Amino acid sequence: WLNAVYALLDPYANLFLPTRKVVEKSYEGKRIRKRFDQARTPLQRLIESGALKPEMEHMLMAQFETLNPLDLHDQLEKIVARGPSAPSPEPPNQDLNSIFLPEGASCQVLLG
Repeated sequence: WLNAVYALLDPYANLFLPTRKVVEKSYEGKRIRKRFDQARTPLQRLIESGALKPEMEHMLMAQFETLNPLDLHDQLEKIVARGPSAPSPEPPNQDLNSIFLPEGASCQVLLG
């Protein structure tokens, strides 16, 4: 059950959910004031960092363009609503891990 949840949650969170990162903390007495950067998805941050080789960037962008965030969210909601005691659902239509790491590849090979 948990593997099915993560198979959908990982691409949903990494490709479609923007997050804000703390860029500055300042202390004003007992208060902490935080300043955040603009919200971006982990994919956008990775591409902007320049750490990816071009072929891996193209693979990730192809995955981004083929996946539908609403479908991923709906599938995720259904699996979570069923809970872990329900029979295991069928795996997603495509093997998402094969898109992130080609057969026999390691992260060190893909990062520039």
